[in-house]
This record gives sequence, C-alpha cells and structure tokens, in this order.
Amino acid sequence: MSAEAPLQTPAPRFAETLERYFVEGRGFSKGTVPEAQELVGACDAVYTLRDGVSFIVACVVDAEKDAANVFKLDRAALLRIGEACRGHGQLTPTIQIWELRPSFTKSDKARLSPLKGKAKLKLKLSAWAVDLSARKLWTNELGNAAALHSVNLLLRQPQAVIFEEPAALPQRETQPWATFGIMGVLVAAFVGQQLTRVGPMQGPLGLDVDALAAQGGLFRAALHDGEWYRLLTCALLHVDAVHLLCNAAALYMAGLVVEHLLGRAWMVTLFFVGALAGSGMSLLMNANGISVGASGAIMCQLAAAFVVSYRLHEPSRGGVQGQLMRILVPSLLPIATTGFERGHVDLGAHLGGAIIGGTLGAVLMKRWPRSEVDAPWQKPALIAAGIGVLAFVAASIQVPRHYETYALSTVLAPQDELPEKLADTTPDKLDALAKKYPRDPRVHFFRALLALAGDDQDVPLAERECRAALADDAVLKTQFSPMLEERITGLLAHVLAGTDRADEARKLAAPICAGMGVASSDRAQHDRVVEGLRDDHLCD
Repeated sequence: MSAEAPLQTPAPRFAETLERYFVEGRGFSKGTVPEAQELVGACDAVYTLRDGVSFIVACVVDAEKDAANVFKLDRAALLRIGEACRGHGQLTPTIQIWELRPSFTKSDKARLSPLKGKAKLKLKLSAWAVDLSARKLWTNELGNAAALHSVNLLLRQPQAVIFEEPAALPQRETQPWATFGIMGVLVAAFVGQQLTRVGPMQGPLGLDVDALAAQGGLFRAALHDGEWYRLLTCALLHVDAVHLLCNAAALYMAGLVVEHLLGRAWMVTLFFVGALAGSGMSLLMNANGISVGASGAIMCQLAAAFVVSYRLHEPSRGGVQGQLMRILVPSLLPIATTGFERGHVDLGAHLGGAIIGGTLGAVLMKRWPRSEVDAPWQKPALIAAGIGVLAFVAASIQVPRHYETYALSTVLAPQDELPEKLADTTPDKLDALAKKYPRDPRVHFFRALLALAGDDQDVPLAERECRAALADDAVLKTQFSPMLEERITGLLAHVLAGTDRADEARKLAAPICAGMGVASSDRAQHDRVVEGLRDDHLCD
C-alpha cells in the first residue's frame, strides 16, 4: 500500500496578491465612490484610499487568463472622472490604472503610456503594467520608488512579504479651518501694515526697514529695551505681497497634513511654538537687522507635518512628503545672509522652527499607538493653543504703544548727514536738509544758529527756525532727550531778549533757570544754557 502524496496549496494568482498589497499593506478599501463608478465597469477590481488628505483609486485589469482583456477608457474619460472626484481629499485626485498581463508588449506600452501626468491640476494619472512571465513591473509614473520596490518584491517573493497593519487615520474630510483662520490673520496684519506704513513703497506693496521696526519687527536693540512683544508680532508681519503669498502657500500645505492628522489645537500650538523658536534662533544667528515673517512658525508646522506624515499609507505618504520636501529643503539651504535685507531669507528663523517642529512631531509619533486615531495630548494642545492666541493678542496690543516712537524716527535726518559743528555747514546745505527732513528739530536748530552767526545776523529767521523746531512736540519728546528742547528754548529766549520782548523771554527761560528734573548726564549742557540766559539777565 503506497502513501498518498501531500496536497500542495496552489500559488495564489497575482491579482489576489495585489489585492493584499492594496488592502492589507496600503490601507485601501474595495470599491470606490459614486463619482468614480464608471471605473468599476472598466476594471476587474477597484480599490480606493481615502485618508482625508489624499484620494487615490487603483483600477486593476486582470489579463492573466485572457490577454485580450485591456483597459478601455481613454484619457479624456479619466480626466472627467478625476474632476468629479475633486471633493474627496485635500490633494489632487489620483487614478492608477493597473494591468496584469501574461507578457508586456510594445503595443501595450504604446497604449498605456499616454495615461499619465496632470492636466490643469484636475487629476494625477498613471499607468502600471505587471509582466507576469518576466516578473517585471513597468510604469509611466516617475518618483514612486516605494511602490516600485514593494510590487517588484511581491513579484519575486509573494509569500515572503508580511504586511504591517496600517495606522488608524481620521476619516474626516472637513476643510482646514484653523489653517484658513491663521491665513486670515496674516492677511489682516498685512492690510494693517499697508495702512500704517511709513516711508516709500518698495516692490509689490513692500515695506522698508523703518516701517517694519515700527510695526513690530524683531531686532536685538528693541528686545534689550524690554519690547518682548516683538518675539511674536514679527511672525505676523511680511516684507511685501510676494513674501505673504509664499508663506500662505507653505502654510496651506502644512495645514493639510497637520490639521487633518493632529487636529486644529495642534495646528495653532505648532504655529505659536514655532514663532517663538524661530524668533529665538533668529536672535542667536543674526547680530544685526530686522526679522519678520511667519516662516519660523510655518517651518515648525512643515517639519512636524513631514514627521507625522509617516502615519499616512503609501502611496499617499510619498506624495505628501514629496510636496513637503519641496518647501523644507530650499528653506533650510544656507542661501541667506544674516539679518534682514530685502530679498534675503532669515535662515535662523527657518532653522529654529524646523528643529522644534521636527522634535515635537517625533515625540508625538513615539507616543501615538497605531491603533488610535487621535494624536496624543489633545487637551494640553488645546490649552497651549489658547495660551498662544492670548499671547499673540497681548503682543499685538503693545505695537500701537510703541509705534509712534519708531514711526517718527523716519522723519529724522541720519546722523552722518548732520554737521558736527556749525563751521562744517552752509546755508545751502541746511536748506537742502530742511527740505528733505522738515520735521527734524536739529535741522531747524542749526539754521537758527547759522542765522545768528557772523556780523550779518538774520534775527527774524532765527526766531522762525526756533519756533519751527519747537512746534513738533511729538518728535521732540519721543526721539530726543529733554536737553535738545532746552537748548532750542534757551536760544529762542535769547533771540526774544534782543528784540525788546524780555517778558516773553523770561517766561520761556523760567523753567530752565529753575533746573528741575535735569538728569545728571545733562547737567553740564544745562549749566551752559543757564549761563547764557544769565548773560541776557533772564535768570535774575
């Protein structure tokens, strides 16, 4: 009696192996949405990935037993289907056409090759063909190395591949409202910048350094003076319209991933933390200049988005990470000079935001079980987001309190344009300065002094210039020490005393002669002014 040979399990057809690849390994589900039902009639199997960020349909034609079985829809039909599916997911819909063929011929390649590319961002389309006899994979899609490697491994060793259970993902397909809210704040802040601009426009709605300083830009000297609010307000400002548009595009890309996977509270928290980290690193790396822009905060979100995007299934993960890298890598290249100059990037802010964002993303991934949908620490993130919003509001309230001081500085002549002493200038030079800087009291003071110099004195001109210098009280009291006002007042009192207006002169001189509240550093100059007033008998 002979023993029976053991039964051997037949090798699964590759269509079954490919189904495991899509469903177990990549998180696809069988079937598709109503808008893509036309594909069901054109394929033997349809699989769909809907993770809230991407929308991908894989349409499989199984020609293993019947070589005449081919995909029959043309590119125009696929574009129409893709347009109908644009409401699913945040990124451009993707359709992949898969054919499993006994052999892959030149005519097959010519037939499938046109099914590729993007058409006005309506559809990302690609074709894939498996040559079952040669155990090779062909595709007209570039850059999808992960899928090529996985399917080639399936062709060579189908039984050796063990699929890891995909991570649980949120099924929400709502709009990224927190992202839109942040973008709205940035646009509103830019409108405010235009309404409060000082100095000439530079480029497309561009602002110069003086305007940015007045509006809350970050620079060391102001921070040393206690203006802490600039650590946050600088993240709400932009140099010009192009700067704002670029940051808005990067913010939207980061928000698609962060807000969907982590939630709105984490989206706001990352912006707040990234703004602080970017400001801190900018101060460390930039000795001079002014830093503005939401780049540090956005780089924090982008870096966190890249790390947590590993929760996404392939091929969605590869597509998202590719788009994020197109922003992250150029932003971190050392293409910038330190500080702010028009056209240059604050690399310090970018680096600081990216470091903290990547770190937070890694910590979240470490503590985030694959079976749980929601990211860890949602309540702490909500509290941090609330603190961040209040901090930005508190910081923004400080800007008007300091605005006038910095805005008025733009009406002053640079120190190197002013004469060091009266002998260094001429009436023509001072006339030119007065025309260029009519609100600078120092220019009027020099003109008054020059009018009284020499034998040919112009007393009326000296009086007019002294009064013009004293007329702009806001400039005098915010931009200069009290000593300048005292010197100009003393000169005016001297002029009046020489024109038989002694009573008016004594009235002007009385506070100076009293000497109340004079700082010790100004005492020497004050004494010289008082000495001149005594010579005119105005302090008797």
